[in-house]
Amino acid sequence: MLIQSFYSLKRDAAPGSDGVTCQQYEEDLDRRIEDLHRRIHTGSYRATPVKRAFIPKTSKKRMRARLQTLRDTLVRGRHRPFRLQAEWLGRVVMGYFRYFAIPGNIPALESFRTQVVRYWLRALRRRSQKHRLSWEGFGPLVNRLIPHPRVLHAYPNARFYAKHPR
Repeated sequence: MLIQSFYSLKRDAAPGSDGVTCQQYEEDLDRRIEDLHRRIHTGSYRATPVKRAFIPKTSKKRMRARLQTLRDTLVRGRHRPFRLQAEWLGRVVMGYFRYFAIPGNIPALESFRTQVVRYWLRALRRRSQKHRLSWEGFGPLVNRLIPHPRVLHAYPNARFYAKHPR
């Protein structure tokens, strides 16, 4: 079963926490598997601890500050043409996502996008007292113009070890 598990691994994956690649482990596979099997059954096997790394996620304080500045900018520029506002806002949101789009941070990015859209709709509704912009007309436009969050970066350690094998 240990041999089957080994052969199910990806060959081009990053090295493990001990720095050994699949090719290096495979060089003396039979001896290594026997040794691992013996240590597991005698209870002397201890997995190497995983090195924990800080992954920068969106902090609530920074997100609130960024949303505040966006809201002020949207209110000041609410009379600019709709298309220009949409292009600018799409670039701003995509830039935010490019920095913070890592695994595990997508809910915070979705919250950021929702707040930006809400502030934009509120600013557009304040353009005039005669015409009220409805969500039914605004929603499909927003879904086309403002990007949805998706993971753009793998975990930092995976990226580093893929480029700089030990």
